[in-house]
Amino acid sequence: MKKIILLFFGFFYLFANEIKDIDLIKLDKECNDKNLAKSCVKLASVLYVVGKQDLDSFFVQNYHKKACDIGGLYSEIGCYQIATTYNIKAFEKNTQNREYYVYMAKKYYKKACEKTNDKSCKMLKSMEENLKNGKYKQEW
Repeated sequence: MKKIILLFFGFFYLFANEIKDIDLIKLDKECNDKNLAKSCVKLASVLYVVGKQDLDSFFVQNYHKKACDIGGLYSEIGCYQIATTYNIKAFEKNTQNREYYVYMAKKYYKKACEKTNDKSCKMLKSMEENLKNGKYKQEW
């Protein structure tokens, strides 16, 4: 969880100069109308860090998914963030539908890996090993 928070603060820092004069409506239009993955990722980061939305909130997930689906530069960040959120859900205590969360995490890590995100490739490999070892079947 700390890694995710640090990752978001990293994105926030990365976009800090552009976020000073944030225009959420502009970011939303660039994301949805112009299909700019960077704007989708920035908007998700702003909602999470500044807007204090949960990482798995509808809006944050929606913008990350949109970035992932758009493709191109920054799209792998959206895919990675969605995958990480599902992976965290898979490990939560008393999680319902653990298999679904594992499946979705693998799906999005694979997408991010295909878009040359090395962290996603490593996470996908780690998940495969954990599945073979039965780590995801444990009860917490």
